[in-house]
Amino acid sequence: MHDSFSASISRRWRLALALPCAIALAVALGACASTSVREPTARDATWARSRWPGTTVASLKEGRELYVSKCSGCHALHTPARVVAEGWPERFIEMARDAHLTIAERDLVAHYLLAAAQPERGGDSGLTARR
Repeated sequence: MHDSFSASISRRWRLALALPCAIALAVALGACASTSVREPTARDATWARSRWPGTTVASLKEGRELYVSKCSGCHALHTPARVVAEGWPERFIEMARDAHLTIAERDLVAHYLLAAAQPERGGDSGLTARR
């Protein structure tokens, strides 16, 4: 009887510790995902501004943050070059709709992904964001 009581307490403690551990793991994995997607640069903003006047490093950063926070809720994050190479733009528009992005948010993410993909793809790929 004493052994089943100990086992019961032990199970309760394991369950009580499981949730905080799971939360800590999720936070750590989220941090890893956000650091694997590079920050936009002044070069990215210059490239983007030639296509979408008024684009700034700050607006590209906002697009990156939306990409990290919204898109990682459904799947692992990919590099911008990989995203724009995989069925762009139809697939992106579908995923933006699934993530409940507004048109303005979708544009911010698209501008970030397209601008950030340029150095990875060796320059202007001819890809453009579509409304």
